[in-house]
Amino acid sequence: MHRRLHAVALAALLLSAVPASRAQTIDEQGLLAYYPLEFNARDSGTGHYDGTIAGGPLESDPDGVHGRSLALDGVDDAISFAALPDPYAENFAFAWNMRTADLAPRVWLGKRAGCTNSNYFEVRQDPAAPDQLVVELGTGTGAPIQARGTIAANAWTHVAFVRENDTARLYIDGGLAQAVAIPSFVPGNNAAPFSIGASPCIGTGGLLRPKGDIDDLRVYNRELTDMEVAELAREPNLLLSPSTAVAGDPIAITASGIVAGRLYRVYAVDGSTEQEVPLGSAIATSDTLRWQATVPSVPIEQGRVSLRAETEFYGLIECDAVLDTTVPLGVDVTTSAPRAGKPMHVDVDGLAGGAVRLRYGDRVIAGPVPVDGTSASFDVAVPVGYPATFPAQVIVRAEQLAGRNVVRSGTTTITVAAPSSSPFVQAQDLVVDRPAARPGDTVRIDGHFDFGDDTTSADVRTSAFWVANGSRRITPLPTRALALASDGTFRLDTFPPSLGAMTSFIPAGPGRLRLVIERTGPFGRPETQIVDGPDLTTTFDSDPQTDITITVLKGGTQETVPLVGAYVVLDGNAPVQPYELPPDDGESGFSTSGLSWVGNTQPNFDFASGGRPAVNQVGDAIDGTVQLPPPVCGSSLYRRYTNAEGKAEFLLQGGPQEPPQSFQLVGAARYRASNCTSDGCANTVQLPYKFDLTVYTLHRGAGYRPTSGGSNTEIPSRFEIEYARDTGTFTIRNVRTGAVTVQNTSANIELVVPPITGSQNYLTINDPIMFQQVGTKVSAVPRIGDKGYGKWIEFTTANVDEFVNEAPVKVIRFAHKPSVNGSIDSAKLYLPNNQTGQPNVVGTFNQTAFVEGCNIQDDGTMSGSEQWELRLDNTLASSWRFPRGVWFRSDAAEPKACGYIEVTNTSGAVGRRNICFEWQPEPSYFAEDNGRLVVDDSDMARVLVQSSGASIGDSSVHTPNPGPVLGEPVEKPRATSSRSKSGRGLFDTVTASGPGGAVRRLAGDNPEQFNEGAAGAETTTSFGSGETQIEIGEDRFNNILDATIPLFQWYWGVPEILSVEVYARLRLIAAYYFHGFLTKDEAGEHLDMVNDALFAAIVYVGVDVDVLFGVIVDAGATLFGTVQSEIPIVVADNEPQEIEPCITFKLDFYGYVDPCPLCPTPVIEFNENIIDAQDPPNCSFFDGRPAGSGFVANALQGGGPQFGSDEARYLRRHPAVDFDPAGNGQVLSLAADGSLRATFVQGSQAFDTSTLSVAPGTRQAKVVYYKPNRAISVWLESALTNQAFQAGSYPTIAQNQRLAYATYDGHHWSAKSIITPPGTGEAHPALVACFAGKPGCPANGEVLLAWQRNESGSTTNPKYRIRFATWRPGTGWGALGSADTSAPTNVEDITPTAAYVGGKPFIAWVRQLGTNLNRFDLRRLAYRHVGEGGVQVAGTTVLPDAPVAPSIVAAPVASPFDVLLAFVRPEDDEGPVGTSLALHIAAGQCSAGECAWNWHKARDPIGRAIFGERPQVLRVFGDAVSIVMRGFRFEGEDGEPVQAGDTIGSVISSGDLLSLQPNFANGVVRTLAISADGAMHFGQVAAYDAGTQSVVTLASTLVPDGNLPMRAILEATGPKGQRAYGAVRGNFGGVEMRGLASAPDFVIESFTGDAGVNAGANVATQLRIGNRGNDYVAARDGAVRLELRFDSPAAAPVASIALADLAGGDALELEPAFDAPANAYADEPHVLYASIVPAAGFSEVSGDGNDAELAFAALPVPRNIATQIRPGATVVQLGWEAPDDARVAGYRVYRLAEDGATWLPLGASESPGFLDLSAQFLVPRTYAITSYSARGIESERSKPVTAMPVQPERDDIELFRDGFEDGAR
Repeated sequence: MHRRLHAVALAALLLSAVPASRAQTIDEQGLLAYYPLEFNARDSGTGHYDGTIAGGPLESDPDGVHGRSLALDGVDDAISFAALPDPYAENFAFAWNMRTADLAPRVWLGKRAGCTNSNYFEVRQDPAAPDQLVVELGTGTGAPIQARGTIAANAWTHVAFVRENDTARLYIDGGLAQAVAIPSFVPGNNAAPFSIGASPCIGTGGLLRPKGDIDDLRVYNRELTDMEVAELAREPNLLLSPSTAVAGDPIAITASGIVAGRLYRVYAVDGSTEQEVPLGSAIATSDTLRWQATVPSVPIEQGRVSLRAETEFYGLIECDAVLDTTVPLGVDVTTSAPRAGKPMHVDVDGLAGGAVRLRYGDRVIAGPVPVDGTSASFDVAVPVGYPATFPAQVIVRAEQLAGRNVVRSGTTTITVAAPSSSPFVQAQDLVVDRPAARPGDTVRIDGHFDFGDDTTSADVRTSAFWVANGSRRITPLPTRALALASDGTFRLDTFPPSLGAMTSFIPAGPGRLRLVIERTGPFGRPETQIVDGPDLTTTFDSDPQTDITITVLKGGTQETVPLVGAYVVLDGNAPVQPYELPPDDGESGFSTSGLSWVGNTQPNFDFASGGRPAVNQVGDAIDGTVQLPPPVCGSSLYRRYTNAEGKAEFLLQGGPQEPPQSFQLVGAARYRASNCTSDGCANTVQLPYKFDLTVYTLHRGAGYRPTSGGSNTEIPSRFEIEYARDTGTFTIRNVRTGAVTVQNTSANIELVVPPITGSQNYLTINDPIMFQQVGTKVSAVPRIGDKGYGKWIEFTTANVDEFVNEAPVKVIRFAHKPSVNGSIDSAKLYLPNNQTGQPNVVGTFNQTAFVEGCNIQDDGTMSGSEQWELRLDNTLASSWRFPRGVWFRSDAAEPKACGYIEVTNTSGAVGRRNICFEWQPEPSYFAEDNGRLVVDDSDMARVLVQSSGASIGDSSVHTPNPGPVLGEPVEKPRATSSRSKSGRGLFDTVTASGPGGAVRRLAGDNPEQFNEGAAGAETTTSFGSGETQIEIGEDRFNNILDATIPLFQWYWGVPEILSVEVYARLRLIAAYYFHGFLTKDEAGEHLDMVNDALFAAIVYVGVDVDVLFGVIVDAGATLFGTVQSEIPIVVADNEPQEIEPCITFKLDFYGYVDPCPLCPTPVIEFNENIIDAQDPPNCSFFDGRPAGSGFVANALQGGGPQFGSDEARYLRRHPAVDFDPAGNGQVLSLAADGSLRATFVQGSQAFDTSTLSVAPGTRQAKVVYYKPNRAISVWLESALTNQAFQAGSYPTIAQNQRLAYATYDGHHWSAKSIITPPGTGEAHPALVACFAGKPGCPANGEVLLAWQRNESGSTTNPKYRIRFATWRPGTGWGALGSADTSAPTNVEDITPTAAYVGGKPFIAWVRQLGTNLNRFDLRRLAYRHVGEGGVQVAGTTVLPDAPVAPSIVAAPVASPFDVLLAFVRPEDDEGPVGTSLALHIAAGQCSAGECAWNWHKARDPIGRAIFGERPQVLRVFGDAVSIVMRGFRFEGEDGEPVQAGDTIGSVISSGDLLSLQPNFANGVVRTLAISADGAMHFGQVAAYDAGTQSVVTLASTLVPDGNLPMRAILEATGPKGQRAYGAVRGNFGGVEMRGLASAPDFVIESFTGDAGVNAGANVATQLRIGNRGNDYVAARDGAVRLELRFDSPAAAPVASIALADLAGGDALELEPAFDAPANAYADEPHVLYASIVPAAGFSEVSGDGNDAELAFAALPVPRNIATQIRPGATVVQLGWEAPDDARVAGYRVYRLAEDGATWLPLGASESPGFLDLSAQFLVPRTYAITSYSARGIESERSKPVTAMPVQPERDDIELFRDGFEDGAR
C-alpha cells in the first residue's frame, strides 16, 4: 500500500473492519506471536516472545507493507527468537512479507541446528534458480522435502508456509504455489532457535545472509486455510477521489484488499483532536467497497490527518489516505437579482482542467463541459418551477470532475425572485393629434408605457401600423425613433398612409392605428405586445372630380362673345383623368394618353422563379409598354375645341390615392425627399404638378400675331398652372400678362382675345403627336410644356436593340378639321440647312386618313378630320441621332435646329406651327471610334451596353453579393478601368516623388498604368524647352514574398514496428523589376520601360519510413518540384514589345536508404532529375539576360531536400497503461534515452517513477494488473550490450530481441527477469490478465502473454508464429506454448491479440496465406480458444480479408456474445496506412472453440465509415464496451467525408483520439472525441480506470506547423468542431495522458416536428436520442427524463418522458406531443426546447448535446433582393422573390442609417417590390426587407442590398428633345 503524505492535509478518513459475527473472522486462537518488525523484534501479541537482534541495530525502512519494516544488510544482520515456544509438534503456520534486494542464494529464516539432514525447517532462495523461494523440510532421513514458489527482486512478496498433518503448503502472495506430502517431521528436536538470517549453512555452498526487507511476521500453532492465507496476504488500500477537496465536497472512497462478508465503517477524523465523524458503513460482498460521502468540516489549522484501516483481527492494519484541501472553486453569479424564468450568468474560477458542471440546488443545469483553462462561464436558465415557493434561497454549486468523480467544488447562495407574471409592456392613454390627416402631415401619437418583467425603455422597439376597419389589410407607417421619458410617457411621430409616406397601399376608407411593441426575450426569441389605438383616416382632395374650365371670349373694349372652336391644349404631363378602356371593336387609331409614354422601360429582375416584371407599392405588375387601344368618341385627355359657350373642360385626377401608373412617372420627380436628418430622408412629399394650358384662336378670327414677320404665325395664349394635388390648390399665371391667381378645388380661367380680320386665310392644325416605331413596337412622346414632346431617344433608359438592331422610324402626325377653316392640301417640315442656315424642306406630310367619326383626338366634335403623317426613315441621318447615324455637327453654335410645319389649303390660306429639335452633347461615357459605339465601364453605374437582349443601364441593377466562401466574406466589386477601347489623349496622372516633384500626364494604351508614382524616381522639375527626363523605379529586382507554408504532416504506425511520416511544404517566392525613363523633347513624350514579374512555387513532398524503431531500416524520399514563371513587359518609345512569358518547371527526386542504421554499412543516397523544361525553350529577353537569372537558385541556397523531422521521430515512445479496480495505475513509456520507465498514478496524480530496463532496443511495453495493486509488465529488448547492439548486423540485432518482464508488488517494481532467451526474434507482445477473483479466474489472478516469434531465426526467410505463456504469482511462467502447433508451412502468423473468455485464454492473430506480407487480400483472422478447441481461420464469408491490428475482449456477461472483436482493413486494395484503414467490428458466439461471427463495417449514425488505426476494445464501467482508436477521417457511401462538428484531426487526417460506442448487432458506432486539437496522437493505448471511472489514453503528441488552411477546416467542422472530452491528466516525457469519463453520454441527434404551430392545436414531435457513452441503466445510474419547453428553456415542461435503459452506441426514438398554449400565434416565431434532464446522482461524460431547439417557422424572410436605378431619377426600384406563405400580408422596407448599425423603417408594399421615392442623387442607400403579417408581426430582415441614384450628365437638357412653339408665348 502506498503512503502518500502531502504538504497540506486537512481531513481524515478512518476505515475500520468490525466482525459481523465470530464466524466471519479467523479464529483468534492459535496466533502464537506477531512481530510487526518496524523498529525492533518485539512481539505485539499476548505472549511477548520478543526476538533478539544481532549485528547491531537494524535499519527501519519507512516503506514497509504495513507501516515500517526492518532492513537486513546481507552482512551480519540477524534476529533470534529463542523465547518463541515450539509449535512444530503439531500443525503450524508461518506468514511474513519479504523483499529481496536481488536474485541471489540467500537464506532468510528457519530453525536449523547444523547443515545436516536432521529435522529442520528453512526458507531460502534456490542457488540454482534464485528467483525460486524454497521452503525445505529436513526429516532426518532421505532427501529434504521442498516446496517452491517464484519471487522477484526488489518486490514485496507475502509468503505463508502451512503444515497441516502430512501436507505442507507454500503460498506466494496469497496463492498456493506448491503443496507437498511430508512424513514425520519434528524440527523442534533440534536445539536451535527459530531465527532470521542465522542459518548455520550460511557461507557454505554459496549461501548468503538475507539482504532486503522483512515485515509483519506471524507465527501460528495451528494450520491456516487457503482463505485465511489470502486474507493475510491482502493489503487494504484506500483510494480517495478526489484527492483534493474542501469541506462540503462530495468524495468517493474506494477500499480494496478487504475481506468479503465483513462490516466496514468509514470515518472522518480530525487530525488534531482525533474526533471521528462517521461517513458510512457496509458489509463487503467482494474485496472492494465504495462509498459516496461528503467531507465534513475540520479545522484548517490542524494541518495533517491520517486514514486508518482497522480490524479486530489480532491487531491493527493501518491503511492511510490523505486528503489535500485546497481553496474551493470560486463561484460568482454575476446576474443581479436572479429571477426564475430568466437567464443567469455564472463564472467559475480556480479550475484545473477536466470537466465542470453546475448544479442549482439538486438539479444539474449545465455541463459537464470540458475545460482547458482555470475558469469557465455559464449562461443558464433559472427554472420556473423550482423551488416550489419564491423568493427562495438556492445553492449554486460548481463541480470539477475527473471521470465520474467530483475532485473540487465551490458554492454560492443566491436569492431567486419569483417569475414575472405581467407582460413586458402595456401601452395606455393612446392619443393621436390628427384623427384625419392629409398626406404629408405629421401625425403624433402620445401615450404611456408601463414596463414590466425587468424591461426598460432601451429594450423595446415600437412600430406603427395602420389597420383598415373591417379588413385584414394593414400597412406599416414610417416612424421616427420613439421619444420616451423616464416616467414612461412616449411620443411617436409618423405620417398617414399615402403614396408620399410610401405605405403598402392607399387606404380607401377609415382605419385605426396599431402599435406593435417588440423586445428580444431573455433567451433571444422576439416577443411582441400589440396595442390597437385611436382612429386615423387619410383625407384627400375634397373634390375628387377636380376640373379645369377655360372660357374663351372674343371681344374688344365694348362687348365680348363666346368664341366657338378655339383650340385648347393641355400639356401631356398634367394629371389628366384617364379614359375608360374602349371596346375591342372600336375604330383603329392611336391614343395619346399621357400616362403611357414609356417605351418598354419597366425594369425586370431575374429571380429563381424566372424573369418577371418588377412590382412595387405604387402599382402591381406595371406595364411600361405603350398600349394603343382603339379610339372612341368622347372627351380628349389633352385637347378641346370650345363649345357654343366658349368653354372647354378638363377632368384631372381627383386625389393622391390614385398612384402614378408607371415607374417612370414616379421617376419624373413627382415626389421629393423630406423629413431629412443626418441619417438621410425618411419619407417624401408630393411636388406640385406644373403644366401649361395653351389656347389657339387665330383661326377663329381672334388672337395675337407677331408685330412683324409672317402673319400666319400665331402667338397662342398660354397659362402656367401649378397644381398641388394634396391640397387641391391651383396657382395660375397668365404668361402674357403675368397676372397670378390662386384657386381651390377647381380652376376657372377666363380668356378674352381681340378680334382680327382675315381669319379665313389662317390655318391651324391640331398639336402634332410624335412617336417612334421599331418593328411593331411603338413608343409615344407626350407633350411637356414649351419644350415639346420629351425624349425620343434616351440613352440611359433605351434598350440595346434601339442602338444595334433595326433602326427606328420617327413619325410626326397631326389632324385637321376642314369644317373649321378649310381642308389642307399640303404640309411640309422645314429645318435650316446646316451650312447656309436657310430653311429647307426635309419632309412632306401625306394624308393618311379621313375620319368621318371619331379621330385620334378621341373627340366626337372632331369628326370629319383629316390625318396627316410624316415618316422620317433615316432621311435626317446627318442631323438626327439615329443609332447608325452621326452626332449633330460639332461646329454648330449650339446643338439645336428650329423650323416649322407649314400647311396650306385650296383657298390659299397658310398656317405655320413652330418646331425645334435639340441635341444634348454626348455623355462622357460614350465615345466613337470609326463609327463604333464604345463604352467605358469604369463606373459600375455607367455600364450601358451589355449582352444581346439586355437593356442599357442594366448594370445598375444590383444583386446581392454571393455568400461566404469557406467562411470568408466576398468583397463588393469595386470600380475598375477596363475600357473596351481607349485612345491616346486619355491621360492619368503620375506624381513624381520627392520635394518639388511635378505632375505630368502620360499617354498610353493603359490609362491605369501609371496611376501611382514610382518609388525612388529621380526627376527634374523644369518642363520648359529642351529635353527633360524622369527616371521611374529602380534598376534591380525587389523581393516581395518568400514564405514557407506547411501543407500537411501526418504520422502513422501500422503495425507498431513500422512508422511512416508523410509531409508536404510549399514555398512561395516572388520579386518584381520596375524601371524606365520618361523623356520629353521637341518630338513629344517618350516612354521606355521594363517591367518584370518573377514568381516561383517550390513544393516538397516527402516520406520517412522506419522499421523496428529505425533499427532495421531507415529510409526517406523527397520530391522537390519547382515552377517558375516570368512575365516581362517592355515599352520602347511608347510602343509595347511582344515578349512571351517564360515558364520553367523542374522536378527532382532525392532519397536515401540506410539498411542498418546501427551497423557500419554505408548509407545509400540517390537523386535524379525527372523533368527540366522551359516554355518557350531557352526563353530569354532584355539584353539577352536569361529569364530568371538564377533567381530561384539564389533563393534556395542552403535549402535542399528534407527527410522527415526530428519531432516526428520523437513520437515513438511505446506507451502502456493499466489500472486495478481501485484506481491504482501504472504508466509505462520510453524515455528520451531509450530506457523503459514506469510511473505509479492515481487519478491525475503521478508518484514514483522506476526504470525497468536500459537495454538497447527496448520497445513495445505492455502492463496489466492481475490483482489489487499488483501488476506485471512485459517488453521487448535486445540481449546485446549497447556496444554490440550498435556494431551488430541486422540479423544479429533481429535474433537477439527477447522478452523481459518485471512485477509490481504494490510498492516497487522488481528487477527485470527474462522470459525468452535470444536466438530467434520476438515481436508484438500482447498481455492480458485474468484478474483475481473474477469469474473463472484463479484466486490470485493469472496473466496471458502472446507474441510473434520468428521461429526460423532468419531475417531473409522468416517464419512467423504465435507463441503464448501464462504467469501466476508464486509459480511464475508456465511452459511456453504454440498457438498453432500444426500451422501450414506456407503461412505467416503475425500481430496477436489476447483475452480471457470464460476464464480461459483466447488468442487471435492475423494469418498471411503465403509468405508475401504485401498481399493484404490473402490475410485472414485466425484464433484459438485455449482449452476449448483448436485453431480456427475465419474465411472471407465469415469475416473480411485483410484484417490489420485486431483487438479482442471478452463480451459482458449479459451479452449474447462471448467475444468482441475490432480491427481495421485497407479499403480499395490500399496499403496499411491509417487514412485508408476502415474500422470493422464483430461479435462472436463461441462453442467448442469455434465462433459464429456477426460482422459489420462500422459506420456512424449518418452512415459514414470510420478510418483510422490501432482500435482497442475495452471493458469499461458497468461492464460496457468501448473502442478507442486514432481516427483519421469519415467517409460516406457517396464520398461525403466531412460533417459539421467533426474533430479537426479527422478533417485534416492528423489523427484525433476517438472513443467509439459500438452496437455490435448493427455496426453503428457513436463517437466521442477524446482529443480534438488537430495534433498527431501517435502510438495510442487505452485502459479503463475504475478509480475515476474513466477511459485513460496515452499517446505521443505532436502539433505540426500547419495542416491545410484553418479556414477550410473550420468551414468543414463548424466554428470549432467537436469538443475534446478527454481531459489532459499529465505528460510523461512526451506521452500525453487523457481521461474520458466512462459514463453514459446522451445526445439529441435529431429533433423534428410539425411545420407550424397554432394556439390549442396538438403539436407532434420526433426525437432520436443517442448514447455515445457507456450503457445507461436507469436503476443503477438514476432517472433521466426528456422534457420539452415552449418558448423558454426555463418554462414549465409541456411534455416529459422518462428514458428507458439505453446501451452505449444505441439510440431511442421518441414521439412526444402536446397542445400548443394560447399564446402560440402562427405568425410569431416559436421555439420548442428539448432537454435531457438527469436525476441528482446521474453522471454523464458531457452535457453537450443534451439540449436541442426546434424552431417553428416565423414569417419567411424575403430572398433574392435586387435593385435598379435610373440615371437622372432620384428613385430606386427594389424587387424580391415572393414567398408562398399565406401568413404574409405585405413587406416592409428598411434602410441603414449613417451609423452603419441602425435600421430605419422606410416604407412598405403589398407586392414583392418597392419604389424608394425619398432617395437622393449620389447618396448610397442600403436596404433590407421584412415580411409582415395581418397582425403586424415582422420577419427577420433580409440580406442587405445597396444602390445609389446618379445624376445625368446635364440636369437641364434632355439627351434629345424636340418641341413646338419653342419660346412662344
